Amino acid sequence: MSKEVEYGAAIAVAGAVFLGVAAGSIPEGPPPPGSSSEPSSSGSSSSSSSSSSSSSSSSSSGPPGTRSPYKQAYLSDGVFNHPGGTGAVRVVAGLPPRQLRTMTVDQRVILMDPSQPESAINGIKVPMAPGFVWNPGGSNAGFAAVLPDGRSTLQGGKFTRSVAGGPATADSAVTFTDDLYGPGLVGRAGATLLSLLGGVIRVGEFAAGRIPHVIAVNLFGHTDCTPLHGGFVWPATKADSYAEDPTNPNHYAGGNPDVAMGTLLLLPQDFDFGALLSEPGRILAQAALDYGLRPVNDTARSVFALCVEAGPAGMVVAEFQSLYGMPIVTGLNDTPWAKDCALIFASLDAVVNDGPASIGGGGTPLVPFAPPLS
Repeated sequence: MSKEVEYGAAIAVAGAVFLGVAAGSIPEGPPPPGSSSEPSSSGSSSSSSSSSSSSSSSSSSGPPGTRSPYKQAYLSDGVFNHPGGTGAVRVVAGLPPRQLRTMTVDQRVILMDPSQPESAINGIKVPMAPGFVWNPGGSNAGFAAVLPDGRSTLQGGKFTRSVAGGPATADSAVTFTDDLYGPGLVGRAGATLLSLLGGVIRVGEFAAGRIPHVIAVNLFGHTDCTPLHGGFVWPATKADSYAEDPTNPNHYAGGNPDVAMGTLLLLPQDFDFGALLSEPGRILAQAALDYGLRPVNDTARSVFALCVEAGPAGMVVAEFQSLYGMPIVTGLNDTPWAKDCALIFASLDAVVNDGPASIGGGGTPLVPFAPPLS
């Protein structure tokens, strides 16, 4: 079950405080020891357009071997970076309109700077900016922290650090073999236990005009997700414990058997970009068309939620407000961004042949793979 940031708390960013920490300071390297096989690629970018339909375009995202695992982790052909494919077998997802808010956020505390001095989370040593303080309030406050080896992570929930330079606590913190150079299949992401880092919208991506990866989202399980096959599909390994329990008011009761936790959701290739009203809406739609959205948790109420970064490198919530003069967390279809989100989520297809042997649905990738990791 998820608890996202409410409208009034969005700009306050759940009590985060930054003391002497420069935003965007995550290093490119040096790379940690060892390496991982990556698909050969020159990288890609895709731009959105206000024309009646979008065609993906590509250009280099940098020379091969220069993608930082601290800024965009995991294999280029992993579940959070793999583009959709021309072989995708699709059915209309049919997500119903929201009743409370159109869009909220699930803020993830991202601690991905191995150059920082060591602090501790529940007694486990992690590099952490000394000036970063975080009070989770009522949010999930999931976190992902790189460990001193520079490639494995610590992930959990309810991250709290009340005193600058002091230790942090969490409800749960487990050392994973969740290698930043691996596929991103293991973690503490809500219902699914996928990587909590995977699919998170990072600081700087809206500003760059492109989100170059699959986006992790939260859906309302009761109206959106099927209770069949446990309420989840690959790459998820579980769903909420109440998914199949009709006595629980939050049980999954979605009417589409092909929409579950873990399902890849893609916009149709003929989606009408001309109907969008905002620049962030066009950025979100392009990512949903090229890479897709992947549900990782239950909002437990009638809202959609994007998984976004909050941490020493900056806050997507604050960045969005600064860029567009409106909050990322909306009321019910009350802003151009909210109306765009409603249209995008109503237009999604579910990919029914997304699997280990055909990530994204197989066939030719809709855009080139990301550059290999440094």
